[in-house]
This record gives sequence, structure tokens and C-alpha cells, in this order.
Amino acid sequence: MLNLAEIITILIGAILSLALVDGLRRANKIRKRNKESQIKNILSEDETFIEEKVLENSSEWVYPSSEESLNSSQDSETSDQHKLIIVNINAEEEKIFSYSFLSENLSLFNPYYEEKGFFIFRDSEDSVLFSLLNGRKPGTFLNKNTSPDISLVLDLTNSVNPVGALDLLFSVAHHLSETAQCNVLDENRNLLTRQMEQHLRYQTQEYQRQRIPKVS
Repeated sequence: MLNLAEIITILIGAILSLALVDGLRRANKIRKRNKESQIKNILSEDETFIEEKVLENSSEWVYPSSEESLNSSQDSETSDQHKLIIVNINAEEEKIFSYSFLSENLSLFNPYYEEKGFFIFRDSEDSVLFSLLNGRKPGTFLNKNTSPDISLVLDLTNSVNPVGALDLLFSVAHHLSETAQCNVLDENRNLLTRQMEQHLRYQTQEYQRQRIPKVS
């Protein structure tokens, strides 16, 4: 049977553990917020653009992340404005991705290379489907920049056909994965499984279904 001193020690240990978990959670939220606002103008289309493709302050990585604002009212407003699906492609440390490599290997999909240094995929009516960016600083392929990472970014809010755009995005990701022997990762840089793809497609279908009455 435990004595009083042992019980107090156990309680103190439990409290410290809870405090540590809470601290890590808060640190993670702060880290995500700090990732935002570094590159707001990488992606633009006329007067509208995808708000966030952000640089990690303390590293080379561009970690695209979902919108997260400083307070609940901003969170609500941002969530209504932008719903992003992000897929990363990683070639480990081989800096194989460049303007010339991507132009050659994605010619089947007919991407548009924008003056700002990234690729845009459009449908037959010239509507934007999704974008492809350099996954590391400075986020573009200007000045012959090369990179081992790229990010495919779909803004559901600004897409006229979200499900079709997502299907094409997955096709591009798997094509590059097979061509360059790369890893396809989710927005948190975990391996993107078929199950996760199906989940994202289901979410996109639901978003498109709920959006139709609003649009009509």
C-alpha cells in the first residue's frame, strides 16, 4: 500500500506530465501561426490569390499549412475564405525539381508557368485548378532555382470543379512520384496513403455538394 509521500510524488508527476503535454500543444500552435504571413504573394490570379504558402522561419522548408489565425473570429473568417488541400512531393536531398525538369515531365498536363515563378494547372475553360510551387525558399523556380521538394496546392473555395481538380492533382503527384522516384506526402509531410487520398476526395465531394446550393 502506498504511503502519503509516494501518493504525493505520483500526483506531482501526473500534474507535470499534463503541463508538459499542454505546453507542447501550445508550442505547436504558435509554430503554425509563425509559419504564416511570410509568403502571401507567391500565388496570385488577377485580384485574388491563395493566401498562405508559408516559410518556416528557422529552416529552408516551405511548410504549407491550413489557415490558422490569432483569434476565433479570424479563424472563422479565414475558414470561410480559403479551404486548402496540400500535397507535398519529396525527392529527399536530390535537387531535381526545376523549371526545365517540371516543364518537360509535366508537358502531358499542359501546366502554365507564371511570371512569379510557379506553375498553374487550368481546365479547358482556362479556370484555375491548382498550383505547383517550389517547396523550399524562396518558393519559386525563378533564377534557375532547384529544389528537392514541391507543393501542390488546391484552393477549394476558388475552384469551379473541386473534385475534378483534386483528381488531376493526384494524377500529377503520382506521375512525378513514378518519374522521379519521389515520395508523395500529405500537408504534415507524412506519406500520403490511398486511404488518405480517398478521405480527401470524400471531403472534397462533401464540400462541393454543400457548395452547389450556395452557388445556385
